[in-house]
Amino acid sequence: MKIKKPFLFLESLANGQMAWFAYEKMWRYFNSTQIQLQRIYELWRESSRIKIEESTPNIEELFLKKKKIMEQVISDIHFLTIALDKVWRFIDRLTGPSLCPELAKSRKFKKSIRTFIKPYLKARDAFEHYDEQVLGGDSKQKGPGSPKISLKANKGFAFGNRKPIKLDETFNKEFCELIAKFDESIFAELTAINGKNV
Repeated sequence: MKIKKPFLFLESLANGQMAWFAYEKMWRYFNSTQIQLQRIYELWRESSRIKIEESTPNIEELFLKKKKIMEQVISDIHFLTIALDKVWRFIDRLTGPSLCPELAKSRKFKKSIRTFIKPYLKARDAFEHYDEQVLGGDSKQKGPGSPKISLKANKGFAFGNRKPIKLDETFNKEFCELIAKFDESIFAELTAINGKNV
């Protein structure tokens, strides 16, 4: 849905300008998640089309091409987790009692978003410490526990022996539905508050 009228925030909330800023940023990072997912799906499909068997001509060249594509997929998954983290942070800020005490109903809804995004936030932390673990310096032991990141075709990804994290099209459908419901909640609450202020 995305609210396009900042006055709803400005006229309904004491901190309306900051709330509008958080709302706009949430949507910016949501759009980034969609771009990253599209890239991941396209690259993964491109890699899947490269068939390598012992008798394949140019086997080494094809293997290197496939490897390069999948390395990019892993980088894009990392950037996806960063964008998901930002979506969560702006939702948390927007509905926080210190910034928008008026948004009590929407604040209750954010728990379901946090539950859904939590595995991706943990993955973001693992990605952030992955280089430290591989190269040394992971003093807090937050790395993935293995230098291996595995990709599960049509499912998702996993660090070492950790539980796989879903990254299929149902993930995106559920995520979009959650954000749409959250947006409807914000809109309904702002409209109700604005109606009282008129």
